[in-house]
Amino acid sequence: MNKEKFIITKAHPQGFCDGVVRAIKLTKDALMSKDAKRPIYILGSTVHNKEISKAFASLGLIKISHEDLINIKEGTVIISAHGVAPSVYETLKKNNVDIIDTTCKKVVALHDLIKEKINLGYTVIFMGKANHEETIGALGISDKVLLFDENIDYSKIDKAILVCQTTLCFSDVANKFSELKQKYPSLELSCEICDATRVRQSAALNASKTSDLVLVVGDKESNNANTLVKTIKNTNKECYLIEGVSDLKDINLNNIKNITITSAASTPKVIVNEVIDTLNNIDTADFKTKIELLDYIK
Repeated sequence: MNKEKFIITKAHPQGFCDGVVRAIKLTKDALMSKDAKRPIYILGSTVHNKEISKAFASLGLIKISHEDLINIKEGTVIISAHGVAPSVYETLKKNNVDIIDTTCKKVVALHDLIKEKINLGYTVIFMGKANHEETIGALGISDKVLLFDENIDYSKIDKAILVCQTTLCFSDVANKFSELKQKYPSLELSCEICDATRVRQSAALNASKTSDLVLVVGDKESNNANTLVKTIKNTNKECYLIEGVSDLKDINLNNIKNITITSAASTPKVIVNEVIDTLNNIDTADFKTKIELLDYIK
């Protein structure tokens, strides 16, 4: 192990975006409220972070799937930041269930764009991660929304617009858009990657260029976190996704001097701070978290 102190650079900005802050606040407020109808459910995940989900579960939040919706006849259902299809609202209202909607404003804007284009006679081609909650919500708007597929010939569609999931890698989307525009000149394009995602990707990319090692702190199920890793690896191959201090023991830190740290939009600051503290005291580290469960949602 390198006995010298690491030079640690935090990419700015990083961590919670406004959409995540809002989703966590609304969910916590509901769980703490005496007036909210019980039980309180979350459709999917509040955000993609296991520790946040565990913290909310300890306060009584019940996770459900789309298949469970038809059986929910009482209480409150929280819509996650990733958004849902219109049919979900219809089902919940029909069942007389209270709704708390934490859908990110960028996802709302994306849905509004899709609906507008469909009303104008377009076919909407959605570029996103299959089975991701945001993708499921967008595809559920209409049968005129198609998941992007490299094998489909889009020249057969008269009026089409290509839109994308809000948390994709900006450079990947830009390159794909350019490629498709050359192949299908009449195809309209609309890049819906949110500003918070784009800025975080750019900041992490710039900070990592002169580093020996880059650590992205985030949940392995988070598309936001995985996209950060993919983006950074374009210029620095020594980039790893870690969920917390326990993952540090699996990384070779020998001969490492400069470390850049960034985090996904759904990663609590307490995890990042603990990772940095562990790196600063690496010779005595036990690689076990000291974070209390509810600290993840403070």
